[in-house]
Amino acid sequence: RRGAVWQRHLPAALTVVLTAVLPLLAPAAAPARPGASPSALPQPRGPRVGVWLTNSPSPLYYDPARIEQAVQQLAQAGFNTLYPNVWSRGATFHRSRYAPLEPALAAANPGLDPICRLTRSAQRRGLQVIPWFEYGLMEPADSAVVRQNPDWLLRRRDGSALYAMHGASLQTSPLKDLRVWLNPAHPQVRARFLGLIEEIVQRCGVDGIQLDDHFAWPVELGYDDTTRALYRADTGREPPEDYTDRFWMRWRRQHLTDLLRELRARLDRRSSGSGRTVISLSPGPFRFAYNQWLQDWELWAIGHLIDDLVIQNYAYSVKGF
Repeated sequence: RRGAVWQRHLPAALTVVLTAVLPLLAPAAAPARPGASPSALPQPRGPRVGVWLTNSPSPLYYDPARIEQAVQQLAQAGFNTLYPNVWSRGATFHRSRYAPLEPALAAANPGLDPICRLTRSAQRRGLQVIPWFEYGLMEPADSAVVRQNPDWLLRRRDGSALYAMHGASLQTSPLKDLRVWLNPAHPQVRARFLGLIEEIVQRCGVDGIQLDDHFAWPVELGYDDTTRALYRADTGREPPEDYTDRFWMRWRRQHLTDLLRELRARLDRRSSGSGRTVISLSPGPFRFAYNQWLQDWELWAIGHLIDDLVIQNYAYSVKGF
């Protein structure tokens, strides 16, 4: 994934995120944000140059010496922003009230607290840390929260909820390799999602958080009892059978936007007086993001709900890219 820092056309800075050491880009000044002085937003030194950090296939998260060494090497290489994965496969990489600790971390060293440790190490060197909530509203189909709360799931018209992602098969893959989506319009889902984010911001003092294409409402979903009841209450009608109906898409998109707006408000209240907590978003190209995932990220940027925009551009060829 590679891009340039474009700050002239969107209020949210379009971030450079690199997975290798590449020449740094010329600095670009961020425009003032209505209601916030330029100094209110955490600013990296020069244009933002970041890297994602994960536990797969790396042993990074399980060894404090590796964490310190990795941060030192990244700082020396010219990176100024780290995006460590903090929420993946239904588990967290920190102690949480809302989800279990990642099993390998729990087995290796449950007291290691790699996200807070990495944050302290990075901030000592002038780097920013923006934990990446990779799974967003997606969960493994066999997770405890799914088993205990089936009414939290988004569903298709036929009542099904399972998704085959990343090479899995609905016909042959075990339940643990399949995925479901939690309903962003469900009050308890919203409370859990916001809690997962707020606790890491509070505990580790991170500079922001990042959501990606899994902070979404898949367009074919929304025929569960919760969503049907909400739609009837708002419109007096049943949801259209056609999940691409534009009004129906807009209605669901607004609920996803409402969740992002609530997150923005909570983080702003928490960081009042200490500088704005960055919300970074890493979606796909806009038409795909909106038509498949109901992510209206252009309006989110214009409406100042996000500060940092990192477009994913997966392709099967250089020409396609």
